[in-house]
Amino acid sequence: MIRNNEELKIVREQLARAESALESLRNEVLPKNQQMYHVMAEPCLDTMIELRGQIDAYLGIATVPEAADAGVDTTAIPE
Repeated sequence: MIRNNEELKIVREQLARAESALESLRNEVLPKNQQMYHVMAEPCLDTMIELRGQIDAYLGIATVPEAADAGVDTTAIPE
């Protein structure tokens, strides 16, 4: 739980690192093995969802329902 602006800054930095890790996986793993990409990307996505939820809660923003609850196909990978 974020309690102040300094913690908000730290969580945003953590989110940026998770996004960077996902980008690396997309560039390095996806072209070689789509199934492995899905397995390796899942923890990054979970972390990103959690961190965004913390940021939204601190800022008083209603979090959008999770993709699965909204009927979004999370298995689709852009070509």
